[in-house]
Amino acid sequence: MAKQFPHIERFHWVMDNLNPYWSLELCRTIAWLSGFRFDPQSLRTGSQRRAFLTDAEHRHQIHYTPQHGSRLNQIEIWFGVLQRRLLRHGEFRFQAELARQLRASLAYYNTHWAKPYRWTYTSQRLVP
Repeated sequence: MAKQFPHIERFHWVMDNLNPYWSLELCRTIAWLSGFRFDPQSLRTGSQRRAFLTDAEHRHQIHYTPQHGSRLNQIEIWFGVLQRRLLRHGEFRFQAELARQLRASLAYYNTHWAKPYRWTYTSQRLVP
């Protein structure tokens, strides 16, 4: 996917805090995509791998969602709706056309579908 956008200088990837998202294989891929030498010896621990993956010097930088970040599920749902309603079936010849259709879609969504969410998480431990 990144090869389709050679003019993009930096990619930001948002991922959950699950183990597969800071694996040695992901480190190898990010090093290759970012043009960095891959040294598996320096990435033995999870904290070393996470530091490597979140390094702002890399062309591809990982950002991890906070633990207990279930509120972000609402964002995932919204992006799913955006994909199904606009991006999957849209035709965008120019960046300006995509931006125009995104703004129109956002305005329609905010007028007809948007509603506030009531946050109920109390930060109390669920399991003692």
